[in-house]
Amino acid sequence: MLCGGRGSGAGTDGPNVVTGSVMGHGFSQVSSAYWIGNPATDSDPVIFFLSEAPLDCATISEPEWDKHIGAECQLLEVSVSEELVQVFAVPDEASESYLRDNYNPDAESGMVTVTALNAGQNIVGSFDGVYPTGSLTGRFDAEYCGTGVEP
Repeated sequence: MLCGGRGSGAGTDGPNVVTGSVMGHGFSQVSSAYWIGNPATDSDPVIFFLSEAPLDCATISEPEWDKHIGAECQLLEVSVSEELVQVFAVPDEASESYLRDNYNPDAESGMVTVTALNAGQNIVGSFDGVYPTGSLTGRFDAEYCGTGVEP
């Protein structure tokens, strides 16, 4: 799978953007963004992923799909505690998890702002997160994948 991950951060074009870096790795681009329809039982009800890897809904509908995108591919998992348009505080009401190879820290602080939530279609907003080794900010317009699962 082809991924970026060598830049200092993605450009500002398009609806899905991640800037900043974690452990010195910045997203070079966001190739796919999905809001999954099947979160795990004990998870927040709204979870979406921003990925450097070009993914489709069928791919993220298989268990452990993250193991097949490659160790160099970066993935950001964002969840919020309610299916609402509002601002959610990290870590109390939302979480942001950076996933790359075996390094998977959670943001220690930040915000997730949901500006539009269209059931069965998409979720739109912005985020910022401070990690032990960096920070990420950006915006999202994640397409709904009803069969999508947590990796």
